Amino acid sequence: MDKKIVLAESSALLTQLISSRLKDESFDVMCFDDGKEAGMYILDNNVDCILSDVRLKTISGTQLCCIVKNYFERNSVPFILFSTDSADNDFWTKHSGANHIVTLERNSVENLVLALRESFSVKPPAEENVAVEAFKRNEAAALPSARCETDLTLTVINEIERSRHYYLLLNSILGLSPFVHDTDVLVKEIFKTIRSLCTFDAIALFLNDEPLCFYHTGIDHFAVTENSFYKICEKDFQSCSGNLAGFSCRTKEISDGAEVSDGKDFNSYLHFPIDGASFIGTLHIASKRSAFFTDKESSSLEYLCRNLGFVLEEAVRFRKSHLVESRLRSAFSKFVPAEIIDDLIKADNTEKKASNEKRKVAILICDIRNFTNISEVNQPESVVDFLNGYFTRMVSIIKKHGGSIDKFIGDAIMAIFGAPVSYVDNASRAADAALEMISVLPEISLSSLELPAGVKFDVGIGVHYGEVIVGNIGCEDKIDYTVIGDSVNLASRLEGLTKQYGVKIILSEAAKENLRAGYNLMQVDTVKVKGKNQGVRIYRSDLQPLNDAYVQVYEKGLSMYMNGAFSLALSYFEEALRHSPEDKAACLMKQRCVEFMEKKPENWDGAIALTSK
Repeated sequence: MDKKIVLAESSALLTQLISSRLKDESFDVMCFDDGKEAGMYILDNNVDCILSDVRLKTISGTQLCCIVKNYFERNSVPFILFSTDSADNDFWTKHSGANHIVTLERNSVENLVLALRESFSVKPPAEENVAVEAFKRNEAAALPSARCETDLTLTVINEIERSRHYYLLLNSILGLSPFVHDTDVLVKEIFKTIRSLCTFDAIALFLNDEPLCFYHTGIDHFAVTENSFYKICEKDFQSCSGNLAGFSCRTKEISDGAEVSDGKDFNSYLHFPIDGASFIGTLHIASKRSAFFTDKESSSLEYLCRNLGFVLEEAVRFRKSHLVESRLRSAFSKFVPAEIIDDLIKADNTEKKASNEKRKVAILICDIRNFTNISEVNQPESVVDFLNGYFTRMVSIIKKHGGSIDKFIGDAIMAIFGAPVSYVDNASRAADAALEMISVLPEISLSSLELPAGVKFDVGIGVHYGEVIVGNIGCEDKIDYTVIGDSVNLASRLEGLTKQYGVKIILSEAAKENLRAGYNLMQVDTVKVKGKNQGVRIYRSDLQPLNDAYVQVYEKGLSMYMNGAFSLALSYFEEALRHSPEDKAACLMKQRCVEFMEKKPENWDGAIALTSK
């Protein structure tokens, strides 16, 4: 094979090894140890292939390849870069335009020979087949082809300047990243960056967002005609987006502080599509001057727009996620405290997976007494108006103490303390909320309601602390984040018992055991709720301490009662009624003592079995 090969290698030993192997293949090899000398030879001689080490003196192999491929007339000559170090195959080497990049292993040059053979087996392209960045394409066409050492030096200088220009443009794009959280500010910074490239009279950006937005500055200085700047921009946007149907968009003027003189119309205009993972929008630039855009400006703008996509795409994504977050906050704020929403948003993936699990929570259920009777004597709209105001007040208290609203059940409220965000004092938070809800009852407006004769507005609240299943439960059409389990049922039973014992708040023993100190508590009974065989001690909770004398005799009576000494217990409950004649719990316990004295319950363990909910 009578092929002339240029070999550029600074190592004499490696030069000897490669040239000897190539001569065995009947190649005519010209050897150089300096990149500049190799380049000068290529200028003056026809060669069939160039082999160069990535690392050379004066001009590196990567630089030599870039110069040959971008500025030499014979840029279709195969160029093979090689190195003994795989680390040399970096970003710049990969983008040098080399036909092959070869790593030599264990002083073997066979893979280099294979690359050489492959280069010769490929038919040369009819036209230049070099991928050149948009902004350097036109500049390269304007440069003289290197034919002498002076031209080569000029070419290298221009290559360095082009690389610097490339770096500055890319750095300008990266510098826009901090503004992605505010699209308006980002667009303003983009306009400022573009003004540094060319002093336009008007600029606009169609951003393919929801809704579509037309950002602009300077267009009001043009005459308003059918062929106005906006109309042309709209037409070009539709062409680039493929959406030729009519559309509506919001417009926003961006002031960049530049002074624009009045004029009739523009004489120079360019537009550029902007793409990311998908179509992002179009940029439109106009000037009143004719032939305003030079090759350098137009190619620089094209390169800039080709790389703006990822920044604008991130801004659109951020705005959409922020909008979704705002909507979620607005929706959940009606039921969940703001700090819980903040915790959920800030939580990492591990914390977010806390749904669909078993966990211990405090459950509060609050129900309005005799509300069925109240509803029957009032108009539906009056009932709804009252409930809206009542729920608003009660929910604000629950949220204040860190609870979240699980659901409304008619006139009842079910709240959770411990999901989706849990605290170390969930039971105390629930008890605090219950007490405050009772305290504000006198402030609830009843002006829209008519109360039946003998009916007083009141509520009952049950609080239990126990294990539940937390998760998204429902069907394909409707899913609720809720809790289920026996603990929920027990909380509901406790709320029902408030009416039977004549108290406003009843806590389970589990809830009581998890309270901090300082609450006014008294055990009123031990019960077996419907469906359960295990007795549960229940406690009343009051805003103010109860009468000491009443508490002492009631607790002694309850102790006797639980031990089966009903006659002794009877006397204590009678004394309790003397201290508190209206006490419904003492009256109930007195009646039971009378009944059980005549017929003691079988297998008495101190807990009364309740047969109703």
